[in-house]
Amino acid sequence: IKEKEVELRPDTMRSYRSFRNVFTDWIDAECNGMAIGSVNRIVGVRFMDSLFADGLRGRSFNNRLKQGRSFFSWCIEKCYAKENPFASIRPKREEPKKRILIPPATRQRITDYLKDTKPGFLTLCHLVYFSLIRPREAWRLKVENVHLSDGYIYLPENITKTHYSRI
Repeated sequence: IKEKEVELRPDTMRSYRSFRNVFTDWIDAECNGMAIGSVNRIVGVRFMDSLFADGLRGRSFNNRLKQGRSFFSWCIEKCYAKENPFASIRPKREEPKKRILIPPATRQRITDYLKDTKPGFLTLCHLVYFSLIRPREAWRLKVENVHLSDGYIYLPENITKTHYSRI
């Protein structure tokens, strides 16, 4: 975890820590604290099956699977393990996201409320919606990044998720 902290975003690190905690707790409970080098395909399948049986579905299952593959790829690279127990596990079919359109009358009520109570938040919402800027990137914007006279917003690489600047 400490090695990865240098190269990954805090949100990614939170996800890695979560996987580590869930996996080590399961190993301690089901396999009597098995050493990492002893984890094989059977253990990987049992772990993923237990997650699925506990109610983890589609997208979340596949995210945990990717985290397991990534972790064990690192373990192999560092000579802690000989095989990736998650490599041959097939991902689950993901259900499409269920999106609902907020009716225009409701959107107008929200807009009117925000105009009166939190105009800055309304501006931020419009910025995210109309400019396709991620909420976190919008929060990190500075006045010098907004070029109203030229009609663009500059996102420097230090505030973007992908670490690439863009206009």
